[in-house]
Amino acid sequence: MKKIIILFVIIVAALSLTGFYIYQLMYGGKNFRGEVMPQPIPAKDFTLINQYNENVSLSNYKGKIVVLSFVYTHCPDVCPAIVMELNRAYGELIKRGVDKDVVFIFVSVDPDRDTPEAFREWAKSLHAEDFIYLTGPHDTVAKVWRDYGIYVEISNENSGMPMHQGHEGYIVTHTAIVYLIDRNLNIRVAFDGPPPAWSYEDVVNDIIILVNE
Repeated sequence: MKKIIILFVIIVAALSLTGFYIYQLMYGGKNFRGEVMPQPIPAKDFTLINQYNENVSLSNYKGKIVVLSFVYTHCPDVCPAIVMELNRAYGELIKRGVDKDVVFIFVSVDPDRDTPEAFREWAKSLHAEDFIYLTGPHDTVAKVWRDYGIYVEISNENSGMPMHQGHEGYIVTHTAIVYLIDRNLNIRVAFDGPPPAWSYEDVVNDIIILVNE
């Protein structure tokens, strides 16, 4: 009886180690630099309007790696920093010849001011015109925020910031995050906060891992 128990323990331990090594091979062994999801999370689909007034759905990009973040054109610091750092990542992906496998999408957290035209002008000012910038009716965009855990709050109403397209200046406090979504539209990695909490090299590293899966 004692021999049977010992044999059982050995088998369980062997299976546990096998499972551990399989997990390490699939996820841990790849040396992701961002926060790896404990298990892939299905990315909820949405349809919004891009900077050229065209309807765009996340599902249009199944088969590509999607880099998804949330920004607004009046942001004084965090949003430009995120876009510019990701633009550096895009430049590196071009050098490596994998840019066609990746799409960068930015969803507005200020749809009342982020018109398609405003996004076009903003992208031009940041030299980041190859990306997709999405906006739409407030309720539609707000659902995307909820689906992706994005906190959004308007503060400093009538703060004296410059007027823009008839809107009084205000600040939008929001979650700063970058998601990496794999070819099957599963969220796999997240980078919290703006640079320098992460760098373009970190993003490129993790994108390359996903591209090569």
